[in-house]
Amino acid sequence: MKRISCIVIIILSVFSSCKNDTVGDLRIINESNDMIWVKFSSNGTDTVIGQIESKTDFVIKIFDVKGNPRKFSCCPCQTNVYYIYNSAGKIKRDVSKSENWTIPGKNSLSLNGTDQVRCEFKVKQEDL
Repeated sequence: MKRISCIVIIILSVFSSCKNDTVGDLRIINESNDMIWVKFSSNGTDTVIGQIESKTDFVIKIFDVKGNPRKFSCCPCQTNVYYIYNSAGKIKRDVSKSENWTIPGKNSLSLNGTDQVRCEFKVKQEDL
């Protein structure tokens, strides 16, 4: 009986250490020569306008969701980004489409959630 209890405890601790969470952040990277602004809602109610200087980035949200980090594919699903604009108006690419976001090193992320997912939307000069 004592041996079975020890085995059960070991098995439970192995499974509890594999939390299988996907933790990460969403960031807008301004690679253009202009200042840009991003209008978004981080909690569903408040609208925030973030100012992003040329050649800098801005984290719009840190998230924690269940699932395998390598299968994570919907960066814009984690927040409501309404639009990105500069002094001339909205940028050309749609910030709400997943294909316009990248996750660097996605295939090498650990399966147990120890690596952070970094969702990036890069604004280039040709987007303006």
